[in-house]
Amino acid sequence: MTIGYLDYPLAGGYIHNWLVAGPAATVVPDLARFTGADYKLQIARHYHEPDSGVNETPAEMQPFVAGETSLKWNYVRCRDDHYVDLSVFHHETTYLRAWAYVEVVSAAAQGEAQLRTVTCTLTTNGPADVWLNGHHVHRQEHFYHQLPKRVTFELALQPGPNPLLVRMEQVAARECPYAMALHLGTGKGLSVRLPTAIAPAERRARFERAFSAAHLRQDVFKADEQVAFYWPED
Repeated sequence: MTIGYLDYPLAGGYIHNWLVAGPAATVVPDLARFTGADYKLQIARHYHEPDSGVNETPAEMQPFVAGETSLKWNYVRCRDDHYVDLSVFHHETTYLRAWAYVEVVSAAAQGEAQLRTVTCTLTTNGPADVWLNGHHVHRQEHFYHQLPKRVTFELALQPGPNPLLVRMEQVAARECPYAMALHLGTGKGLSVRLPTAIAPAERRARFERAFSAAHLRQDVFKADEQVAFYWPED
């Protein structure tokens, strides 16, 4: 299998292009075991695993098995709010896990230190773990039902690509806001790339650019008007 790479800039310091797998959903049995105002945190700690569960490098459209759940790595492009949004509704109390992967490319200038420290902000509704270059570097434990909470920490980036994995957790009890955004400081000298199993990668990238460039020239149409899409001259 041939793996290609898709290159993207940051959007105001935010990562806007991800490979996402999940969420994997586990209905919580014997819910009475978890009592009190922090019952969601108790559930998250009960199911938490220190290992990421990702043993092979992700690639777009490739399968990923999480426990007994078969998933697939899908491409997600964030909208203007910067979020990977997996918000969902479950009638039964359900523990959720999802994984978001990207490779952060650091273009260190000649003479700079080998490691570059970047102040990051991870915004989530629920707990999350971060792995960089295969090492666990951060965990945050909180539950914010409506507005996600921002947590700041530092990443030490090597020159070139740095595999970065975010595992985001949530406990759904009916409606469940479930979002994640990652901001990499000023973003200067940084970009991202994603592995893809779609070949050839350049043709796939050209289609994405074409779809992204399509736009309308009006917002309201009458019933007899044709809805036309336009592209820039290039």
